[in-house]
Amino acid sequence: MALVALVFFLLVQVPTPNPRSAISGPPPATRVISFRTDASPEEIQAAGAELLESYGAFAVARGGEGSLALVKAQGRYANPLEGSSTLQLLGGIVDLATLVPRPASDWPIDSRGETVGVVHFHAPIKAEWKDALQALGLQVLRYLPQDAFVVRGPSTAFDRSSSLPYVDWLGPYAPSWKVRPDIPTGSLLDVRILVFPGESPETVEAWLGHQGIPPASPSASGPGVIGTFGGGDFRWTRARIP
Repeated sequence: MALVALVFFLLVQVPTPNPRSAISGPPPATRVISFRTDASPEEIQAAGAELLESYGAFAVARGGEGSLALVKAQGRYANPLEGSSTLQLLGGIVDLATLVPRPASDWPIDSRGETVGVVHFHAPIKAEWKDALQALGLQVLRYLPQDAFVVRGPSTAFDRSSSLPYVDWLGPYAPSWKVRPDIPTGSLLDVRILVFPGESPETVEAWLGHQGIPPASPSASGPGVIGTFGGGDFRWTRARIP
C-alpha cells in the first residue's frame, strides 16, 4: 500500500507544460534557394530539394540551405544562382517576389489588341520553351536577364502561357523599366530610342517631329532628330531632346 501511495504521489507531482509558455504559430519560413549542381535526381531528392530542370552535365534544383549542405556532403557541388528571381533592367534590379500579380486582361492593350509583357522562367531558358511561347501565340522580342523574355501578344496567349510548368512569373512590361533612373533633367539629352522587332524607328522619328523636334545633323547643338540606325532586330532612333 505504501508503494502504491508513493507512485501516486510521484505521478501527481509531475509538472504539466504551461500552454502559455509554448511557442505558437507556424515555424519561421526557410529561405528557398535555386542552385546549380552535378548531383543526380536521386541525390537531390535525398537532400530534400526539388529538381527543377536537367541540362545533361548539370541540373538546377531548389531547396533550403540545409539541402545545399546535404548535397555538398555527398561530394557534389551546389552553387546558388544569384539573381535567379530578379529582372535586371535599365531602371534597376526588380525582385519578382515583391511584385503583385495582375491578370493579363488588365495590362495596357495597343491598337492591334496586343500587349507587351515579361515571361520569367524558373531556370536557365531551354530552346523548346521559346518554341512553346510562340506556339501559344506570343512573339519573343528580347532576352531579359535573368532567365526571361520580353514578349508581345494577346492577353489570352499570356493566360495560356501562365500554365506552363517552367514559367514562374509573368507580368506587364512597366514603362519605368525602360529608362535609366539617373538620366539628368533640365538639360539637352542625346538619346537612343531602341525599338522592338517589328516596330519602325521611323515611327518614333515622326512622333518626335510632331512634338516639335526637327531633323538635325550630328554636328548641330540644338534639339533635333539625328536619324534612324541599325538593322534587323536592332534598330533605333537617335535624337537630342530637351
